[in-house]
Amino acid sequence: RGRLSRAQTRDFGVILLLGAAQGALGWYMVKSGLVDRVSVAPQRLAAHLSLALLIYALLLWQAFKLLRPESETLPDFRWPRARQAALAALSMVALTIFSGALMAGSHAGFAFPTFPLIEGELLPSSYFAFDPWYLAPFEHLATVNFNHRWLAVASVLVVLLAWGQSRWLALVPRARHPGVRVRARLLAAPQGRARRAGRAARRARRRIDAIRRR
Repeated sequence: RGRLSRAQTRDFGVILLLGAAQGALGWYMVKSGLVDRVSVAPQRLAAHLSLALLIYALLLWQAFKLLRPESETLPDFRWPRARQAALAALSMVALTIFSGALMAGSHAGFAFPTFPLIEGELLPSSYFAFDPWYLAPFEHLATVNFNHRWLAVASVLVVLLAWGQSRWLALVPRARHPGVRVRARLLAAPQGRARRAGRAARRARRRIDAIRRR
């Protein structure tokens, strides 16, 4: 009791509700493949994956808040642009993942296995021919394929832009070379386990010798 603050209780309660919704949405997705088809509906698959991505992002955000309750930043006029670029990159990657679920669910990749052309054209002529037009991004194979491949290209460009905006930010010393610390921990972990295993083996050997002397 009292381990979580009101804000944390609220946040984790929302995550818990989203987890329940994920289960219900998962059944709704599976249900679409039990009647007239043997595969799930691409739209439901994309919704299920998107909700899972949202839950994962919220859990990761809560973990960061618990590890570092207070933000550590240095004054830098480039922070607003870098933050906007990072949010744009995150949004583009999430949208690409959503379109990728539509791509996988509809098997649009098998219909048009060429790049960058689709039906021999950069922009397929059937892109605007689907009726109704607002369902084309979800049901028309050529549109789904075109959107996903170029969203992926745009995501790479936006991520590079975000990297360029954040490359020269003023960072606290702990954040300047996080990769060095991560690599050091990864290298130290097996060594630590080996030392602990060696100590346990020596203790077991001493016990066996003591029993034999008796």
